[in-house]
Amino acid sequence: IEILVNYGLAFIASLTVGSAVLHVIKLVLGRRRPRDDMEMGKYGFVPFAFNLDYNSFPSGHALTICCVAVIFTCVWPTLWPIWFAVAAILAVTRALLTAHFLSDVLIGAGIGLIAAREVLVLGFPGYAPGWF
Repeated sequence: IEILVNYGLAFIASLTVGSAVLHVIKLVLGRRRPRDDMEMGKYGFVPFAFNLDYNSFPSGHALTICCVAVIFTCVWPTLWPIWFAVAAILAVTRALLTAHFLSDVLIGAGIGLIAAREVLVLGFPGYAPGWF
């Protein structure tokens, strides 16, 4: 049970680190969502907008599901294709639902993967797989 507790802590730490990076990027770059472009003709980046209308880039949902995939892969390594397939499908649905541009999803996923890896390697070295 201690192993699962440590992986749970690693997951929370991954989300915390990844979300901090993600929200700084959202604040600095400020991008409207694709549905705004389609419905209102409003598109683009507005740096330092301090406005929730400009919070599309990068995707927090993609970050979260990629953190889940990395942690689940550490706990159940033989099922890694399932974890990453589910993560990819769920992340891409954000673009299909016009909540994000595909670039928002890809960058959010990348931040999630890197945050989970770094948290495991630096904060939980005994729990990081050798292929990291």
